[in-house]
Amino acid sequence: GRGEALATTTDAEGKFRFDHVKAGRYSLRGSKAGYERGNYGATDFGGRGRTLAVTNQDISGLEFRLIPLGIIQGKVLNRNGDPVPGVTIACGFEDIYGAPPTMEPLKNATDERGEFRLPDMPPGRYYVQALPPPRASPRDEGANLPAYYPAAANFSEAQAIPLRAGQEASGIKITLREAPVYRVRGKVTGAVWRGSYSDLDLFLVPRADAGGPMLGKTYGRAISQRVGGSHAVQPDGSFELHGVEKGEYELVSSFQAPVA
Repeated sequence: GRGEALATTTDAEGKFRFDHVKAGRYSLRGSKAGYERGNYGATDFGGRGRTLAVTNQDISGLEFRLIPLGIIQGKVLNRNGDPVPGVTIACGFEDIYGAPPTMEPLKNATDERGEFRLPDMPPGRYYVQALPPPRASPRDEGANLPAYYPAAANFSEAQAIPLRAGQEASGIKITLREAPVYRVRGKVTGAVWRGSYSDLDLFLVPRADAGGPMLGKTYGRAISQRVGGSHAVQPDGSFELHGVEKGEYELVSSFQAPVA
């Protein structure tokens, strides 16, 4: 609540002590680099934990475990087996209840050797997808398409990566795909609030399948940028999206305020 927050650091044996604690109700949390932030009394990962009632007696013998975080690292290759740099990595976490993951692109991208590293990952089951940047040449639009690990076009064909506490899951290789692609052309009509047609972003988001992953907002933006959705609308309202794979999509326009 709004009461006084106390903080201390454990000693070499992991022991801690708070002195002169005022009476009240407290929650106890612990954090350290490389470990998941833990709440005392939590019965599952990410649980809220128990509340400690401090009265006129000391409380001793408290003990709780911090869960070490893991690492997922690997490499993105094209169909010829060559490393692909500059690929954004999207990741989705499947919790202990089996709820569908929410795919979101991370800040991590492959380096010049096509390698990526995802640190500080809580234990669980992960789905990883490689989102390459758009092709420089229109004739190569059908090459190096996004792929779930290990080389899947759809989530239903993806392979989960189980990660234990403190584990380093290495050697994860994702192979980008090749497939026919198409163009989507059209025109935006009607009034645009506080701007012009060219201030609109277009989001071409794959329609979520039943039982498939949830698609986060930043994921939709990353996918749409690959096909030219970021400021693809011309001043007259016309637009053309390129490199679009066969499938069902939702097309959404969103106003973006100009940067001063």
